[in-house]
Amino acid sequence: GCLLNKLGLADKAETSRSYEMAAREAVLSLDANKGKEAVFLSYKLLGEQYDLVGQWADSITTFHTSLDLLNSLLHDEPTSIKYQWELSSVLRNLGKAHAQLGQFDDAIAAYERALGIENQLVESVPDNYDFRRDPIVTHYKIGKIHEASGRTGAALQEYKSALSLAKEMIENTPEESQLQQDVSEITKRINALGN
Repeated sequence: GCLLNKLGLADKAETSRSYEMAAREAVLSLDANKGKEAVFLSYKLLGEQYDLVGQWADSITTFHTSLDLLNSLLHDEPTSIKYQWELSSVLRNLGKAHAQLGQFDDAIAAYERALGIENQLVESVPDNYDFRRDPIVTHYKIGKIHEASGRTGAALQEYKSALSLAKEMIENTPEESQLQQDVSEITKRINALGN
């Protein structure tokens, strides 16, 4: 599996009865042998693997564990841009998993927490492309959740926020095709809702 290859433990996957058992063994071996950051990353990757195969409840549990570890890292290094970005990434993953289970309020809470961190990152490092694009994507995902739960007004507000940020970013990076795709997709959602 992808997780085990990244961790250099692919042989364990071949000898274990199942992929999941091998992944858990890899995480446990990291607990004993690596620092907090390696353990955090292993849980984040495991959560992403659960996400890829649609095991949303396992994904949520694993992302909560990675959040606990990451909060410990942030306690040690509260100004770490890297850890703040990782925190927003895990929260977005958590939001996605909750949304997949129909837990819309939990999903929105995770995405909104991620959005707050993303906005701080944009302020701290305004020239970073990924930091500037993340809030666009997060507003869009919050809008999709509102739309799925019948909250059209809230969905439109989120889509319009995403569109505004995307257009602003395009002014500074007009050649970026991903931003053009973002604008197109967001505009489709706004038009589909009648505004």
